[in-house]
Amino acid sequence: TVPSSSKSDITINNCVVLGTLNASGSGTVTVTNSRVADAQLKGDGGSLIAKGETSIKDTTVSGDGSLGTTSVAGTTMYNAGFEHVSVAKNGAAGLTGTFADVTINGSDASLALSGAKVTALSVGSAATNSTVSVGSDSTVTKATVSGANASFKGTGTVSVMAANANGITYEKRPSTLTTGK
Repeated sequence: TVPSSSKSDITINNCVVLGTLNASGSGTVTVTNSRVADAQLKGDGGSLIAKGETSIKDTTVSGDGSLGTTSVAGTTMYNAGFEHVSVAKNGAAGLTGTFADVTINGSDASLALSGAKVTALSVGSAATNSTVSVGSDSTVTKATVSGANASFKGTGTVSVMAANANGITYEKRPSTLTTGK
């Protein structure tokens, strides 16, 4: 556990965390050449960075925090970087780097992509009134949106969007848009 009073930067190098890595401070936790089963970022503006041959299986962001990848590389046994990211109710997550699977699970959550590549983005049915900001230097390969009144802002690229709820808005139309369930 990185305590909420922590404002300093912490590095975890060449470690295996089989339990939960809890980060709740406003500093930066950098995980280098390590494996983490579960990470919880309960932010006050803190950040969690995956670097090198790091694999973080499940990550949940609640509160205000950012995730990033730097020069990540997978191995024959483990995926690179963050395998699955969840944004909780009222969470505010910023992503920079490459992400395979991102899910917004809670209502009134926000996700800001800056210099990010997301392969699969899911806005769950409970994620009503959520906002996704896609910066001009960011891409989402496929977004599946089931949360009503979800809003996509920014000039970045959403290649495919499956819109399965009412009230979905976007500033830049996805390249391919399908509606219905």
